[in-house]
Amino acid sequence: MSYELLIALRQIRARKFQTLLSVGAIALAVMILTISHSIMVGVTEEFYNTSVDKIPHVSVSPEEGEDYIYLYDTLIERISSIEGIAAVSPFLTGQASLKFKDNSLNSEIRGIIPSQENEIGSIEEDMVEGSFQELEFSRNTVVIGSKLAEKLEVNLGDFINVSFPNANPLSLRVVGIFHTGSSLDESLTYTSLHTAQQFYDASNVVNGISVRLSDFNRDREIANEIKKTWL
Repeated sequence: MSYELLIALRQIRARKFQTLLSVGAIALAVMILTISHSIMVGVTEEFYNTSVDKIPHVSVSPEEGEDYIYLYDTLIERISSIEGIAAVSPFLTGQASLKFKDNSLNSEIRGIIPSQENEIGSIEEDMVEGSFQELEFSRNTVVIGSKLAEKLEVNLGDFINVSFPNANPLSLRVVGIFHTGSSLDESLTYTSLHTAQQFYDASNVVNGISVRLSDFNRDREIANEIKKTWL
């Protein structure tokens, strides 16, 4: 037996209590670090699922001095041809006043093409009632957030009156309710792009294009590529 090991064993036998206390403290510290790491991993994953994974990696806005993007179909084709683009979705968004019976709230109303928008934020996964895709097949329909539905006291099949200054009032049937666990649940509604264009009296235009990337770390690089494409 080596001299160093002999000294160590003597110290352990002579100070059993201190040794057990030290080992216990180390084990407790390791356990706390392991639990903290697990919590951080879970929080990071949840943050990613409710933020990065639910929002566009790049957004295209109208040119300076313009309210809308014209000939957006052509621009979408150009953007889609850029390497690293996973999905592209045009939208027309604005504020609206929603009213159901005696309840009235303001909300963002976003006109989209459901099949394309779902590729941006996987909205179908967040649906708790109804169908997001029905927006594509039924006229004058709307999908709303769970907290907004709760405050308005609406259910599937109910008709919401939608109005706003200088807009064309509509009555939209609720065909779906989504829940993301974020502030969007009380501030956002979806309708078809055609319905939004009709509501805002802005046919064949959009005011934004959402872009999803294969690698979101390339957002600046691809944004610059889109700028070159637009010029």
